[in-house]
Amino acid sequence: QFSAQKRVQTIVIVPTIELVEQVVLAFDQLSAGTDVKTIGVSGVGNIKSQALEIRMGADVLVGTPGRVKDLILNGQLNPKSVKRLVLDEVDQLIRLGFRPDIVQCMDALPIRRQDLYFSATSTQELQDWISSNDRPFEQIVIQPSGAVAEGISQRAYATLNYYTKFNLL
Repeated sequence: QFSAQKRVQTIVIVPTIELVEQVVLAFDQLSAGTDVKTIGVSGVGNIKSQALEIRMGADVLVGTPGRVKDLILNGQLNPKSVKRLVLDEVDQLIRLGFRPDIVQCMDALPIRRQDLYFSATSTQELQDWISSNDRPFEQIVIQPSGAVAEGISQRAYATLNYYTKFNLL
């Protein structure tokens, strides 16, 4: 259980409507059997019905940058209870020009919170922006899935057909 008050404690900002739906589904699957409530907000939905859903209570809010910003600035999402901000695909968020919306959201949130940035790529622009936030951070780099571990050699063998391949294995 996140909170008895059911105020939004975690905001996840993603670059696309499709990703909002995917992340909400993942949260719902991971929190099955608990009372954690996740809602998704984006520009395709009615902002009044989304605000009503927030007022009814949610622990996690997943949304696109513009809609999250609008909900905060219009007073429909109270940012004071937020303990975590997650920027998923932050490289795409920056590349698509959402930095001003994200900065407005961050400025409205409590100073004491955990920020988590996830990105498949790390550009110099992204590194500069993260460094300029005046918040301590730790970077965790995960090897690409195609990378070969040290001490392992790889070889490829051309085969004529399935049976040759099967016998080679």
